[in-house]
Amino acid sequence: MWSSSSRRLVCIVVLLWHGFAYTTHAFHSPQPRSFFLSSSLLKSSSDNSDDDTSSSSRPARRNPKLEQAFWEEQQRVAALLGNRLNELDMRQQAKQQALYAKRSNALTSDTLFLAALGFCMLWILSPNPLVPVSFGLGSLLGTLYSFGLGKYVESLG
Repeated sequence: MWSSSSRRLVCIVVLLWHGFAYTTHAFHSPQPRSFFLSSSLLKSSSDNSDDDTSSSSRPARRNPKLEQAFWEEQQRVAALLGNRLNELDMRQQAKQQALYAKRSNALTSDTLFLAALGFCMLWILSPNPLVPVSFGLGSLLGTLYSFGLGKYVESLG
């Protein structure tokens, strides 16, 4: 039924399994262990002080010089990144302001052209000369208001 090689393999697996179960049971502790080494394990064997300040609940000490160097490097990187972002922001803002100025000037010129066209049409068609003058004055004031409002908004950014 079983060959000798398969019996040997089964015996080896059973022995390994029993050995594994024995070692895990022997080293089982009621408290869960951390994957990280605690400070009590890192203490040297010659340091056998029994004071309460050296317990494993206290975090490990950090090197203040290394920590200061780390934070200085972080500040330097943040400053470089901030400068780069400010540079890009200023370029984008200048580009948007130029685009807005172009559109504002186009609106003003188009409004002035349509006002002149309307004035001419009314001058030809209207028997009363005050109608085209009133239209021309209103459209000129509207164009000046549009120009002033465009410049104000452009100054806001």
